[in-house]
Amino acid sequence: MDEHCNSCGQKDRCQEVYEKLGHREGPNVAFKAVLAFVVPVAIFIAAALLTQNLLKNKIENASLMVLIQLATGLAAAGLVVFIIRRFSCQNDSGQTECPEKEKH
Repeated sequence: MDEHCNSCGQKDRCQEVYEKLGHREGPNVAFKAVLAFVVPVAIFIAAALLTQNLLKNKIENASLMVLIQLATGLAAAGLVVFIIRRFSCQNDSGQTECPEKEKH
C-alpha cells in the first residue's frame, strides 16, 4: 500500500473490496470487446484498401475514389456488425437469447 492508503481509516476494508473484485468469477469480455471494436475497424480498412486496389486504374477522380472507398468500407463494417450482433445472441441450438429491449 502507498502512503495515501496508510493514512486512510478504511484501508483494511478497501483492500478487502479489491481482493473480492480480483477473485470475481465471470465471463471474459476481452474477446467480445475485440469483436465489437477492433474487427469492424479492421474490416473497414481492408474493404477500403481492396476497393482502392481494384479500382485504381479505372477511376481517375480522387474525390470519387475516396467516396467509393468510404461507402464500401462503411457497408462492409456495417455488415460485419450486423452479423456479429445477429449471431452473438444465439446459443448452440440456434435459439436467440438476447434480452428484449424495454420500451419507454
